[in-house]
Amino acid sequence: MTRLVLPLLLLAAFAPSRAEAQWEPAGSVSASFHLGVDGSDAKGASLLVDLWQPLGIFRLGFAAGVGAISNGDPDVSVAGAETVSRAFAPLGLSLGFQGGGRVVGGSLILRVGAFGGADDDGDQGRLVGGFWAGGGASLDLYFDPRIAIRIGAEAWLLAGVGPTRVTVAPTLGLTWRWDGMPVPEPAPEEELDPARFREEPL
Repeated sequence: MTRLVLPLLLLAAFAPSRAEAQWEPAGSVSASFHLGVDGSDAKGASLLVDLWQPLGIFRLGFAAGVGAISNGDPDVSVAGAETVSRAFAPLGLSLGFQGGGRVVGGSLILRVGAFGGADDDGDQGRLVGGFWAGGGASLDLYFDPRIAIRIGAEAWLLAGVGPTRVTVAPTLGLTWRWDGMPVPEPAPEEELDPARFREEPL
């Protein structure tokens, strides 16, 4: 049942409400610095892109990115495994909320999906993957009616094959929306005035 509900929700969000409707996308690009809160001294960074369809003050769409996390110490055991570093790529659904004024606003973002990547335990690498979830809040500073700088914090969970990672991350990003530029209508054809072509009497 769940496999059918999610595609139907996405189809309803992205389908135009009328024949002449246009897609008016919104999105966000976020860079985060991750700090482990799972008992390790894990540190890392990620770059994530959200692409949304606006639904009033809500945003529904997809998120994808890349990241790397390292505990920096081969002697530190994380969830029973002496994993030194992990490179990963998350992909999932993204739900956003944006509100506020024309200059200062706020955002909430929730993401859920899966990730794939590889761990390096110092001796050999191995493929890892599993469940990915994250969310955060930010202060949005608009320097243009459609573009804002996001300053906030997020929390991430990576669980599955390989050690579980839980991080908090200060985040700096850019959010934007495209309200749809009006398409200029073609100029009406000039009607020919027959009087202009009448021969003048000599």
